[in-house]
Amino acid sequence: VEELQKPLVLLPVNDNAEDVVGGSHWSLLIFHRPSQSFRHFDSMGRSNVSTARRVAAALAPLVGTTTSWVL
Repeated sequence: VEELQKPLVLLPVNDNAEDVVGGSHWSLLIFHRPSQSFRHFDSMGRSNVSTARRVAAALAPLVGTTTSWVL
């Protein structure tokens, strides 16, 4: 996917664990290509961190990095 090759990739993350519409909280996961790291921003602190980590782990091979993580 061409968008994943950009220097900065912004990914909204929802806490919905089901396969239907839902969830109650959104946060922002960013992949910063120059530092080869994911960064997570959450207005509720660490509320959505486990979901963001799963998304980062799934995307790491697609962006060509390991899951380097910065909170």
